[in-house]
Amino acid sequence: MQVLNPIERYKKEIESSTELILNSTSILVQVSAIPRMHRLCYVCLLCKYRNEEADANVLFTFNPFAKLRYDDFSADTLSWTSGLVESLDSYSLPSSNSQAKLRVHENVKRYARNYASLFVLFFACSLYQKLLALVGLISCLALWDVLKLCGECWGLEQRPVIKQSLIRIAQCVTAVILFCTNVQMALISAIAVSYAVMILHASFRKLTPSKQSTSKDGNRRILRS
Repeated sequence: MQVLNPIERYKKEIESSTELILNSTSILVQVSAIPRMHRLCYVCLLCKYRNEEADANVLFTFNPFAKLRYDDFSADTLSWTSGLVESLDSYSLPSSNSQAKLRVHENVKRYARNYASLFVLFFACSLYQKLLALVGLISCLALWDVLKLCGECWGLEQRPVIKQSLIRIAQCVTAVILFCTNVQMALISAIAVSYAVMILHASFRKLTPSKQSTSKDGNRRILRS
């Protein structure tokens, strides 16, 4: 039978006890039962294990759109070849989950318009594969165009009750059409594929290094390409 030293034994206990990781009362009980000379080491091992658990789940608990702003969509779309894809040297495995998180946040801001264009492309391809969903979406758009045209011809602005009634009816009809033609499935599949592509590209794409340029007055400025 293999005899473990106290440090190894405590490490095994921490790794095998889920309750210990989640329950602070259990932690206090366990620590109080440990010899005084080993308590500090036990607490350090516990903190290290809990930090590793949190770091392992960082990509599944953070919001990649946290730093995204409306202004990011008003900027120019970067070139698909030289800006978005570039060479293989522009990609690498992130050294840690924290670096992957930083890359995702920064690259989502930089390539926001490119990712949005990819979503539109995936949605169009999804509709092309599901022709019934495409017909349903076109029917809904046509329905609202007809309602708008009728509102202008019949002067529904002067009859708010009738206008609201027609809008409610159109909303119900739209919901039925979207549900029956599975437009929501095409939308969900497009969101899932585009989100996966975005996360993979943003996490593997290296951050653009800062470039220094010297102005005419001799002062250095930091530029980001």
